[in-house]
Amino acid sequence: MVSGSEREATRPAMLPFMITETTAALRALGVHHGCLTAVERHALDHDGYVVLAGVLAAGEVAAMRAALEDIFEREGVVPGGPDCDFLEDRSPAFDVCLTEPRFLAAIAHILGTELVSSGVHARPNIPGTGAQGLHQDYSGPVVGAGAPVSANSLWMLDDFTVDNGATRVVPRSHHWSIGPADALADPLAPHPSQLQICAPAGSVAVFNGHLWHSSCVNRSDRSRANVTSFWRRRSTPHVWAAPELRAEALARLPPAARVLCRDRSQVTTVAGDAPSLMA
Repeated sequence: MVSGSEREATRPAMLPFMITETTAALRALGVHHGCLTAVERHALDHDGYVVLAGVLAAGEVAAMRAALEDIFEREGVVPGGPDCDFLEDRSPAFDVCLTEPRFLAAIAHILGTELVSSGVHARPNIPGTGAQGLHQDYSGPVVGAGAPVSANSLWMLDDFTVDNGATRVVPRSHHWSIGPADALADPLAPHPSQLQICAPAGSVAVFNGHLWHSSCVNRSDRSRANVTSFWRRRSTPHVWAAPELRAEALARLPPAARVLCRDRSQVTTVAGDAPSLMA
């Protein structure tokens, strides 16, 4: 019988392999395989989404809400108008939407490690508004179920409830080879398999961009605040690309986060000696 020490002595040295700059950036931000549980990874694969509880502390929720309200007022953002895009350029309160390890691990689980941010966005969700038809966050040709090219996330700054229009999803629809616009007579109508993502403020829902989903009407008497942090594979031409970060954001964000925001067709490679980040 060979002892453990003898096995170690005879095992070939691990060969260096090439890791991309993006993978190194994810590591620098604390992303590793253990950031997600097996249950969470299964939910992303099987159902197309997962809810990560307690990602934001109460103070972070309050800071993001205050920043969002200030931006809406300062820039005249109104319901039914254009979305307020690229919040990372407007306030440091949203830096967490580009740097939080559990969240980034979920995005990387969907897209692989060659991912890039398409920005942080928001719109007012006041009472009586919010109805959307079921859709996907992708408009290109059909891709295989195992090759998603976009992923999105909801950062809940209020409790998400049925009453205030919590986002609806159709679980497992990311496996289908057709989109709701082609499959449904009325994408606004309730779907028999839909459910609403109800969770407390501070939670983050991460979902495959090919999952059928939409917001719902806010039937409460209060606004429902949230932001989205949207991501895509670097290689796809069929998903909205973000512009370069503004100078203030470039100066503020850590180098690793800047790599994840840099929209380049190719990234550099460096020598590495560790197993794949998201294996």
